[in-house]
Amino acid sequence: MQTEWNRLPAGQRTFLNNFWSQTDVELDGDTAIQQTVRFLLFHILQAGAYLGRAIAATGLTEPGYDGHTFWETKTFVLRC
Repeated sequence: MQTEWNRLPAGQRTFLNNFWSQTDVELDGDTAIQQTVRFLLFHILQAGAYLGRAIAATGLTEPGYDGHTFWETKTFVLRC
């Protein structure tokens, strides 16, 4: 069990490196906007973390809709 736990950070780092290499958007001139864009990309990553499941209508803010799909899900993603 301990051996598996020790491998988690390396697996997470690989996953996140792949994610950022494929999705990162770089903006020059405004670090606040840059940070906001990266936060929203990460928010979308976490909101859609369940493999094979749709993004929840409330994203990270509420677990109550977990597993439910709503017609406005695309609007949520576009809003982010």
